[in-house]
Amino acid sequence: LVWDVMPTSDGVYFRAEHHLFFLPDDGGPAGRWALPEEVRAFHYAGGVLYARLAGRGLCRVEDGRFVDVPGGAVFADQILAGVFERGGHGLLIGGRGLYRADNDGIERVPGPVSDWLDGRKNYASRELGDGSIAVGTLDGDLMRFDATLAVREQIDLGPFAVHDLDVDREGGLWVATEGDLVRLAMPSPWSFLGATQGLAGSPADFAW
Repeated sequence: LVWDVMPTSDGVYFRAEHHLFFLPDDGGPAGRWALPEEVRAFHYAGGVLYARLAGRGLCRVEDGRFVDVPGGAVFADQILAGVFERGGHGLLIGGRGLYRADNDGIERVPGPVSDWLDGRKNYASRELGDGSIAVGTLDGDLMRFDATLAVREQIDLGPFAVHDLDVDREGGLWVATEGDLVRLAMPSPWSFLGATQGLAGSPADFAW
């Protein structure tokens, strides 16, 4: 049973129930490593594969070994729903808010986004084409904040837990839940057009 498929610049990682596999693009030998029971989520960002180990925290995965990240113990007992590269530092989505990671360690980012995410059952996340980040929860909520860390929107998708998010070639966001598959235009392609923008009269039709 394969839980995650993670393409990288060198090949593809496959996270199965008890093992991690790596299939290199250059045709070299495949990698296969047993996973400890403490392993939870895997995340790939900035050319590095990360994993969260329950009771230990955030680690880098190096040739099947788990190497502690400075300050990573903050995730020993909270979920890690996403890791993103942000110009020399990492941006992490936790169960208690938003975190910044660099060579000095990991610290919580104060502000409305962290407060918004704190205490929610954050589970999956995905960066969108405009640099904003969508976060799905086990309660069926979909939240989005932009590159300036401003809260943008929250959508109730229903009673099913959000398990995964992905973006298609047209920029549509696909949301896989326990009970359905939803495609959203997020961020919305709609803009406000009124008298200030030069629109006169009552529009009768539109086209993309």
